[in-house]
Amino acid sequence: MKQGWLGLLYISPLVVFFMATMVYPFFNMILQGFMPSQALLDVGAGVRVGAEAGFGIPWRELTWDNYLAVLTDEQTRAALILSLVISVVVSVLSIALCIGPAWLLVRREFWGKRLFRAILTVPMAFSGIIIGFLAVIMIGRVGAIPLLADWLFGVPIAEALAYGLTGLGIAYIWFQIPRATLNLESAIRKFDWDLESAAHSLGASSRQTLWHVMIPLLTPAIVSTMAVTFAVSMGSFGVALLLLKKASILPLEIYTQMYSNLAFELAAALSVELAIITVGINYFLRRYGERHNAFA
Repeated sequence: MKQGWLGLLYISPLVVFFMATMVYPFFNMILQGFMPSQALLDVGAGVRVGAEAGFGIPWRELTWDNYLAVLTDEQTRAALILSLVISVVVSVLSIALCIGPAWLLVRREFWGKRLFRAILTVPMAFSGIIIGFLAVIMIGRVGAIPLLADWLFGVPIAEALAYGLTGLGIAYIWFQIPRATLNLESAIRKFDWDLESAAHSLGASSRQTLWHVMIPLLTPAIVSTMAVTFAVSMGSFGVALLLLKKASILPLEIYTQMYSNLAFELAAALSVELAIITVGINYFLRRYGERHNAFA
């Protein structure tokens, strides 16, 4: 019994911190999303009392309009779709790009291995703004690659590529490299290599072993890695703020509604929807990975 109370005592600081910084603000944000447009700018609303909502707004004035904007407003709907598409594409490409290096880090010893792993993890130390600047330096209007191509071929290849969806995708992938590599490396390190030897002893070729033994057993790790990279891409904001000029993703739309349009209620509703969609898809992918792992 005493150990149980000690356990509660040990986790209580984290529980209090979690409630104060995540649970309460999130439910507060949910309520803000139900408020009518510009209600938070009504200074007098905060001092009204009676049978009213927690923000001084009568219950009958609460509305679903802000939450339905993602379906009814063309710009908001386009931002959500673009966020989903970019996040899925970036997740798939990140895994395809990083599964080889992850395999190499586990299966081979080579000179500079520690340095190679350290270089792969460098993007985790950078914020989105820094990665956006790196993209501008490399493939911006006067970036290193266009200038080099102009010097070599007389044509500035990839000029201003950074300021579009392609540049945003490249920056996102670079941002996801350490997460994808470390996740996949950890899974490959736990792989039972006796299964590979058994497949070869039964006459399976390297290609058959890869497709019929290794890939199925690594599928849970691949799905888990996709869940992580998808969630990070959905919430990424700094890179898009710097690079995206002619389109908008949902985090950028939330920023615009809050700071340019002063539509705090709509921004709150979109934030809640972004969180629910991201967590929901992340949960589905992880559950799928767990079921597949149990089957394997």
